[in-house]
Amino acid sequence: MDERPRYATAHWLRFPEITTAAQLALSGKPAGADSWKIGPSGPVGPDGYRLPSNIWCGVGLFRELDAAEAAMEKKDLFMPFVASAIELWHLLLLPVRHRGECNHLNREEPGEIFEVTAADPGGPVVVITTAGFRLGLN
Repeated sequence: MDERPRYATAHWLRFPEITTAAQLALSGKPAGADSWKIGPSGPVGPDGYRLPSNIWCGVGLFRELDAAEAAMEKKDLFMPFVASAIELWHLLLLPVRHRGECNHLNREEPGEIFEVTAADPGGPVVVITTAGFRLGLN
């Protein structure tokens, strides 16, 4: 990939009870996303994968602001289960710093995933980590 994403969306959903991947329609992806990852935010099981949880989180990576904004406006197209959440929030992010490697864009050759902006846009700061990622696991 010649150009790395410049924008990200973050999505946090809380369901009324423990929810498994089999209970959710997870085949969708935001239009224009270079990467879309969603999964439970629970403890890690012995196999290295997250255990089922009532909290789910998703992150989309985008090169184009228009695509990121469209994902924020039309979340139900790729997350039809948002109507089942009892609490949720969604953020449009402009990455200003990146450290380390991640395999969200290229599973075989992990690397930096964002083209960061040189200017501080001000406002709240959000930290997203893929701490603990191991090559070969999603």
